[in-house]
Amino acid sequence: MLVDDRGRVRFVNPAAARMFSRSVEELIGSDLGLPLYTGENTEIELLRPSGEPRWVELRSVQIRDGSGTLTTLRDVTERHELDHKLRRAEQAEAISRLAGTTAHEFNNALTVIKGYCSLLGERARREGLPTPDEVTEIQHAAEKAFKITHHLLSLARQHQAAPIRIELVAFMQDMIHRLQQLCGLNTRIRLVNKSPRCHIHFDPNLLEQVVLNLVTNAAEAMPTGGELDLEVEHDAAQDEVLLRVRDTGVGMSQGVCRQALEPFFTTKKLLGGGLGLSSTLGILQQLGGDLTLESTPDVGTTATARIPARSPNPRPASLLAPPDTRFDPPAAEAAAEAEVHQRPDADADARTRPSGQAADPTPSPPVQPTMQPLRILLAEDNHALRRLAQRVLVSEGHTIYAAPDGREALRRLDDLCGVAESRPPVDLLLTDVVMPNLRGPELAREARNRYPGLPVVYMSGYTDGEIDTGPGEIDRHFLQKPFDPEQLLETVVRAARTQA
Repeated sequence: MLVDDRGRVRFVNPAAARMFSRSVEELIGSDLGLPLYTGENTEIELLRPSGEPRWVELRSVQIRDGSGTLTTLRDVTERHELDHKLRRAEQAEAISRLAGTTAHEFNNALTVIKGYCSLLGERARREGLPTPDEVTEIQHAAEKAFKITHHLLSLARQHQAAPIRIELVAFMQDMIHRLQQLCGLNTRIRLVNKSPRCHIHFDPNLLEQVVLNLVTNAAEAMPTGGELDLEVEHDAAQDEVLLRVRDTGVGMSQGVCRQALEPFFTTKKLLGGGLGLSSTLGILQQLGGDLTLESTPDVGTTATARIPARSPNPRPASLLAPPDTRFDPPAAEAAAEAEVHQRPDADADARTRPSGQAADPTPSPPVQPTMQPLRILLAEDNHALRRLAQRVLVSEGHTIYAAPDGREALRRLDDLCGVAESRPPVDLLLTDVVMPNLRGPELAREARNRYPGLPVVYMSGYTDGEIDTGPGEIDRHFLQKPFDPEQLLETVVRAARTQA
């Protein structure tokens, strides 16, 4: 393309004209507003009449007499999009690590909060008193906080999924009443079934979150009400089920639509938004699906969730987190605990109290014993959570050997080996997954090398990577934080009985 010194096109070939979606005749004599000769290659964005953006690289050579420039144009849209996807992938990876780490630490705190609320409630019941309102409100707040960590784990794709066979239309019918309450009476919801059978393999809890996120997003786009279609269709060619959520809301421009699935992107004037669609995408991709958006301003938006009809063999949840994705606990909390906690001797409570703390006039609430007391090796780097677990387990008569990390737990196991007889020195290993020095899965492998068949219970607020724990063990002996004291006791007893 030849452009004169005033920026008007003097010559253009058909290939260059096609980049502008115009004819050669239309371009001759026009001023395209292109940058004049700069001596360097320049990339510009062109918008076609359809609104589709194209990226073009300009390379200009100045004519010797100074009458203009000769410019070559090269379509670099594909390269530009690949670079953009790479940047987004790097950003998503960084956000995933941050989200997973934050959820892990937050779930530790929530486990302690929920645990002591349960103990306070049980104590009140033992004394014939109602549970204090303050305790109930704290429990409700903890449940709400757990939902936030659930979103973060979905964003990080570190939620432990348990897919089952679900008939999607029946599932949606069961949710219609809740969805109508969510959207309000000014929104008409219609469920459209375009296929006779729409079975999927999905985690029901995650599926509910997907539906609620998509419908909430649609409802917010229709502040005065409108029409909301929930369309279910089986795509036999791809062996997947399509769930379309179509609204008649304000819609989005193509630029906004492209960014809508990015973490923390939001058009709402609210703090803390932008996780709904991105976490939904994370859930679907974890289980082999996908999410796409189509939107037209002032017409509405269609969100299409593609869900596998057969089990996609989702990526296994990890119990091995990368070394740089944890917050180190304060040094005082990481100090090794050399004492052994056990009941029912009279000094057991004193051994589980911090130094200087007065004796509790009311004993810890017992749970009905279901088997003989166990000797449990407990490895947990969070000080408060470690002491809560000790208190709950000791109240059931179990003997606890506590350690603040995997390396210290292994050392304690070796020390106990000298005083044990022919049987293993402990009956069960209860370990956090993410710990300094030696992580839970590595600790479990080392312990089982010494004592094959040793029962192991893992507990974690998030998981990331792969672990070989034996067929199905992670489903039977995994505690997802935050958990209640009752869940802790039930899981420990179940794991010990499995190996009995």
